Amino acid sequence: MPFRELPIAARVYTLVNLCAGSALLVWALKDSSLHPDPVLILLLVLAVVSNVPKVHLSVQSARVTLSNIVVFLAVMLRRDPAEAAIVAGLSALAGTIVIRRPVRPDGTRAPRTWYKPALSAANLVESSLAASAVWTSAWKQPLPEDVTLGFLVALSAMALTFWVVNTGGIAVAVSLSQGLSSWRVWRDNFFATLPGCLCGVSAAACAAIMQQNLGFVSVFLATTVYVVYRNNRLNVAKMGAELRLVQELNELNERMISTLAMTIEAKDRYTQKHVDRVRAYAVAIARELGVSGPELEAVRIGAVVHDIGKIAVPEMILTKPGKLTPEEFERMKGHVLIGVKIMEAVGFPFPVTEAVGAHHERWDGNGYPHGLKGDEIPLAGRIVCLADGYDALTSDRHYRKAMEEDEVHELIMSQRGRQYDPQVVDALFRALPKVKPVIVSLNQQEWQPESLEGHPKMLPQEALQEIAHAAEEAVVLAEISLKPNVSHSPQEVIDLLLEKALLLLPATTGAVFLVDTESQELEVHGHHGLYTDLLDGLGMKVGEGVSGWVAANNMPARNTPAAGDLARRVSPGRNLELSSALSVPLQIGGTCIGAITLYHTGYNLFTAHHQRVLTTLAEHASSALETVFRIETNQVLAHTDSLTGLPNMRYLIQHLEGLTAQPSSSFVVLLLDLDGFKKVNDTLGHLEGDRVLRDVALILRESTRAEEDLVGRYAGDEFVIICHGRRLEEATVIADRVHQGFGKYRGLDGVAATLRASIGAACFPTDGGDWRALLSVADRRMYFDKLGDGATGGPGVPPEPLPRTA
Repeated sequence: MPFRELPIAARVYTLVNLCAGSALLVWALKDSSLHPDPVLILLLVLAVVSNVPKVHLSVQSARVTLSNIVVFLAVMLRRDPAEAAIVAGLSALAGTIVIRRPVRPDGTRAPRTWYKPALSAANLVESSLAASAVWTSAWKQPLPEDVTLGFLVALSAMALTFWVVNTGGIAVAVSLSQGLSSWRVWRDNFFATLPGCLCGVSAAACAAIMQQNLGFVSVFLATTVYVVYRNNRLNVAKMGAELRLVQELNELNERMISTLAMTIEAKDRYTQKHVDRVRAYAVAIARELGVSGPELEAVRIGAVVHDIGKIAVPEMILTKPGKLTPEEFERMKGHVLIGVKIMEAVGFPFPVTEAVGAHHERWDGNGYPHGLKGDEIPLAGRIVCLADGYDALTSDRHYRKAMEEDEVHELIMSQRGRQYDPQVVDALFRALPKVKPVIVSLNQQEWQPESLEGHPKMLPQEALQEIAHAAEEAVVLAEISLKPNVSHSPQEVIDLLLEKALLLLPATTGAVFLVDTESQELEVHGHHGLYTDLLDGLGMKVGEGVSGWVAANNMPARNTPAAGDLARRVSPGRNLELSSALSVPLQIGGTCIGAITLYHTGYNLFTAHHQRVLTTLAEHASSALETVFRIETNQVLAHTDSLTGLPNMRYLIQHLEGLTAQPSSSFVVLLLDLDGFKKVNDTLGHLEGDRVLRDVALILRESTRAEEDLVGRYAGDEFVIICHGRRLEEATVIADRVHQGFGKYRGLDGVAATLRASIGAACFPTDGGDWRALLSVADRRMYFDKLGDGATGGPGVPPEPLPRTA
């Protein structure tokens, strides 16, 4: 990280240490006499050359260099803090020159950061001065020939002082730069270096005693020391290679699990990067609670794989925009136990399965799958539960947009002690200021070489998008295929097809054209997107334009000019913003019934993949439309009189039931019966009688309002006219028109001069509150009309019929 991007506290701490280290080094140069005796010269030479080899002393990345041993030698042999500081400064300078930059995953080396080696150098100078001060105070005698208890105490005091100042200073720098606890950073990363420091001071003490007792003879022992060192280095290198192999295998295993988890999440475009954010929140919460070691690893990995069991949950349930049914929710709950079984097969050395199996348990015991309560729930599960819930609330989902921070805080606090562990909730809100910048960075990055912990890598965004698109396609196709089961409207299928096509494919506008079999023209039956004013009422001959060519040839067209369809609708002076088109046919039984066409403002944008997706959508939509058309046809047949083409008795009754269910409606029912129609059948035959009934149906249609009145055949030679919005007096006009129409009819030569009919009327709600009552009243009035009795009657006598004019 560049120096300018460090937190202000970390930058101030670094600069203060650099100033202090530089000042101490200048003081040392001025205060020391620097007598060029052979011992000092040897120490200065060793300070330079000792920085090249590094000896690893523990698996916790604790390392001790020969330079530390040289610093301890200078402290014990020279007994001059200034000279010890000069040796440490020269050693740090040499170390800065030979240090290698870390290698990135792509094989390149990271850029150098000046402040890190500079801070280490200043820290080494400060550590050597502190150690020298302790040594000169604790041991005022020459080095002993035999090791005594006092000598060991002095050595230990010097080593501990050097170690505390050196590691403590670096731990504070790390904690300030990363927003972590200094104590936890020191405990987790530097405590294991104490054995290395003690080994280094022991080696320095042996070398110092040999030099004092043997003089320069000790120099000749350097060959033996080097041989021992070289052998140790080879052994350590071998152990290091084995450890790296184990670490790489562990990381590979974790990357495979993490990749699988991200792949499952990618099936839902709303939850991409969800696992990375949950891991960031969970690790931050765990550290606030003091979790470390295997438990921290369990939290970190468990946060990544907590929903891995969703691989067994159908996409229709995972991506359902509405509320799940009880059966669907039970299926969804099963992902927890499935995830546990998957993790048990992996065999992690940390309690990962506890985190996965408990991340839907509740603090109050109302969770699943086992209904654990309070401290019965593993801590890792409690942490992942809250991290998962917090990210879900602050992210967009199918069923809602992300909530505001204040709403999320209020909601989580309301669940403190109910759904969530109170201590975990408190830890989350303490950790949020530190983890929020990491979350922002995660959301902005499309490709991140390493995770927050330097472990699993993210999948390329392109791969995640392809997975999400495949899942969306499956869900869309299922929705279109199932549409006829919930709707009998072709328009709803068409609207759904356009909506999903624009969701899955890069298009600006979409339209569905259907062929009118009589005129052989394409007509727009639905359009979505921009510039739809160009599509309103658009029609074209089969064979014209892009869509017409597709319908005529029953073949798709890709990246053809949109002007073929739309130029005819563009007025002079207006630019046609839509440039290219992708169109595929809609087919039923091999016959093209129309086309779905997508338009875009760019050129050559549509690919073969886009054509394949649109063709698949069109195939499923065509199947759905065929089903809907068949249902419509069956409904028409079920409600239509086959002889006259009028609505039949079943439809009339259903229609009346619907009208009478609305108390505010007003209408009149006219019941009509042909007088003497039996004579027609007996004299001319039933075929002629059927022709006459068809003629009657035509007369009734011509006598009523096509948009407002309903004419139907009730039974035999009885017909019903429903006059919507009419009063009884107004229905008389329609009855007059019927009588006049019958009076002009000349289709009964040899039988009767004209048709005659009796008509009875009933008004809703005055004459009845349901269809039975209305038809009963109309029937009595019709019968009264047939008798031709003009009495208005008293109680029990039918009211006066409608007047006859023919």
